[in-house]
Amino acid sequence: MTTEAKKPIPVRLILLMAMLIALVAFGPDLTFQLKLNRELAAAVPDEDFVDSVRYESIRLEMVLLAFWDSGKIAHRQEAIGILRFPATRELRLNPPPCHDRILREGVVDRDAIVREHAIYAMHQFEHPDFERHLLNCLADPDAHFRIIGMRMLRHTGRTNAIHLVADQLDTLDRNVICEAVNWLQIVTGKDHGMSSLLLCNRRVVTEGKTADWDAKFQAAVTSARDWWKQEQPGSASALKAGAIPDHAPGPPVPLHELPVVNRNGNPIDWSRYDGKPLLLYFHTAWRASSGREIRPMQELQARAGERLSIIGVSVDAIADEHNTTQHADLLPGAEKDTVGFGHGKVLDETNAHAHSHDHEHAHPQIEFSKIARRVLQQAYRNKFTFPIVFDVESTISRYFQGGEVPAFVLLDEERRIIRRFTNERSATSILAMAGLDSLDE
Repeated sequence: MTTEAKKPIPVRLILLMAMLIALVAFGPDLTFQLKLNRELAAAVPDEDFVDSVRYESIRLEMVLLAFWDSGKIAHRQEAIGILRFPATRELRLNPPPCHDRILREGVVDRDAIVREHAIYAMHQFEHPDFERHLLNCLADPDAHFRIIGMRMLRHTGRTNAIHLVADQLDTLDRNVICEAVNWLQIVTGKDHGMSSLLLCNRRVVTEGKTADWDAKFQAAVTSARDWWKQEQPGSASALKAGAIPDHAPGPPVPLHELPVVNRNGNPIDWSRYDGKPLLLYFHTAWRASSGREIRPMQELQARAGERLSIIGVSVDAIADEHNTTQHADLLPGAEKDTVGFGHGKVLDETNAHAHSHDHEHAHPQIEFSKIARRVLQQAYRNKFTFPIVFDVESTISRYFQGGEVPAFVLLDEERRIIRRFTNERSATSILAMAGLDSLDE
């Protein structure tokens, strides 16, 4: 009786079984990696994806590092935001190992949001470099960070920084001076007249909108300065002034790869603005510009002269719920069909898009022409004389996260990012950040 030989298992079946085993063993990791790659390719991270990993320590660290190393503004903001607002007590007490590197790099990042989150997160995690970077804030050319520095000094009980705060009385930014007087009043108990009413009306005070408010503000500042002259010889400070730490500049921004167009839809040549610092001002006509935004820009264009190029980048040409013919018709002065010329003439140079919008207009040429006219009308009413450009392909807005209006990107002569920030800054602060003026007297 003969034994029948067993047939060999087909190679294809073996490979198929191996693939099935691999999918069972590594499927979740492969799926997660695919999702992560998709998020890294996106202009802005998906909140649902981020929320899904907040409570998973291993995957969370992977996401933090991937987002941070992507170099994308929105992704770095998300990474540092997770550290500043930890989802669990465990994460607060035992942060992932990568947090140290992210905080050290974040505190000197070019983006103001990342920078601000980093300094607060350093305090939360009791980072050994916190105090040094906190004091650095008081030497920052951005007035916003001087204010943050003073507030954190007070909230963390560092009242021995009185010398450093008193020095802020001699800055050229009214918001900084207002914060310094308030700090001295609270810490020393000496009333200089910076009342809660003045603080509540800070916008009016710092803009010198009325003579009465301005007189009260000046009286409070004079009182604080006179008091400090008397107190300074007999007082001592345990803290030394900070300084902005040295860090290697980033690579030049490839502006030639970020096309923008003028009101006629023709591309502009970025090289015409070579040789001086450049400020990109991302804005939109459907969002009414506040006086706090308009007045500093008017002052900046007057004071900057030929030292700084300013370009307004309109995001209105993007096809979304904001940028439609209907919304354009609702803009103030929409009944006018012409852009004013003569005094306050606007130089139109480009066309801009907000991030994460890839739609097309039903009638792109008609729509764009109408939007461009409305944008330039508003710029004329605001007395903006700098060029206005449009990003119809959404390229430059995605690159700089310019859909978060108002947003400002300051580039040096070599087109490296000096600072990116949202919301208004004083003309003095912007010129100081550009290295063209000083924030201190």
